[in-house]
Amino acid sequence: MSDDPVLAALIRLEAAQATLQAGQVTLQAGQATLRADVMERIDRLQDSVRARLDSIHDDIAVTMHHSHRTREAHDATRVELRSLNETVDLLQRKLARVEAEVREIKDMP
Repeated sequence: MSDDPVLAALIRLEAAQATLQAGQVTLQAGQATLRADVMERIDRLQDSVRARLDSIHDDIAVTMHHSHRTREAHDATRVELRSLNETVDLLQRKLARVEAEVREIKDMP
């Protein structure tokens, strides 16, 4: 019966099927390893990106704080300049009056 071609073909088919199943098990194990490796890499990249974004956020916060402080200083300087302009205007008017009075006194005989 060992010379039966159908039986020999079935035996070869079963052997090939066993080889395919072993290959499938190997592929599934490789896929699981690959999935774990990819997830680990994604986690590392995510942590790296998160750290960079936190750093950028901190830089922006510091820059905004400095910008706000500069704006406050600018506004304070503007207020001081207006006050100084008003004082100078008052002094110029007083000086003009004093000069007019001095001219008046000089013109008197």
